[in-house]
Amino acid sequence: MPIKDVDTPLSADKLPEQQLDLPDKSKSLQNELLDRGYKLCQGTHEGIWKALLAKPYKESHSHAALSARGLMGYVLTEIAALPTEKRFGEVINEIRTLSAEWNSLNVSGTVNHEKVCSLPCETVSKLDSFFGGFSDQYQSRPRQVGEMLSKTDPSGQPIPEHITEEMIAEWMELDVYFNNVLHHYGSTSEEELKKYVGRLETITLEYVLHSSPASQNLQEFDGLIEEMEKHE
Repeated sequence: MPIKDVDTPLSADKLPEQQLDLPDKSKSLQNELLDRGYKLCQGTHEGIWKALLAKPYKESHSHAALSARGLMGYVLTEIAALPTEKRFGEVINEIRTLSAEWNSLNVSGTVNHEKVCSLPCETVSKLDSFFGGFSDQYQSRPRQVGEMLSKTDPSGQPIPEHITEEMIAEWMELDVYFNNVLHHYGSTSEEELKKYVGRLETITLEYVLHSSPASQNLQEFDGLIEEMEKHE
C-alpha cells in the first residue's frame, strides 16, 4: 500500500444510484470526499459499496476489500499528501543501475574500509540519494499513520501518544483484515465486512477529515481556549 491504479466499477464524479441504501455515515463520507475534491478516495469508497450493495456474486467480498485497501492508500497519499511509493519495477531498475556501478568499481565481494572510503563522490551521492528517498517513500506503516494524523490535524498541536498508538493499532488491524479478505485467507461474512468498512469510514471522517460533530465541537472548544488565553 498505497494501492495504485485501483479500478472501481463506478465513476468518481457522481454518487452511486444506491446511495439511499447507504448507512448515514457512508453518505456523509461520500459527500465530504466529493465536496473536498478527493476523487481518488471517493472513487474507491464508491467501489466498496458498489460491491456490497450489488446482487451477491462470488467475488463481492474480495472486490469490496480491494477498494477498501485502495481507500486506505489514497487517504495517505491524496488527503495526507504522503509520498507515493514507487512501483516495484522502478526500484529494481534503480538497484540494478547502482549495482552495476558498484561492481564496476571492483568493490563487490572485496569490501574493505579503504575502498569504501575512497569511493568517488558521485557514487556516494547516488547511494545517499537512493537510500534517503527509499526511507521516505517506503515508510513503515506505523510511521505513515503517525504522519497522516499529524498532517491532517487542524489544531497544529502534538497528538497525545496514546491516541496515536491506538490509531496505529486500529489501522494495522484494518489493513490485515482487508488484505486477508482480498486474498481469500480465511472466510468472512457480509456483516463483519461492513463493520470493518464502518471502522475505516469513522477514521477517515473523524481523524482525517475532522468532519464529525464530535470533532467540530472539539475544534470550537480549542478556539474558545485560544480566545481565553489571548485575554489573560
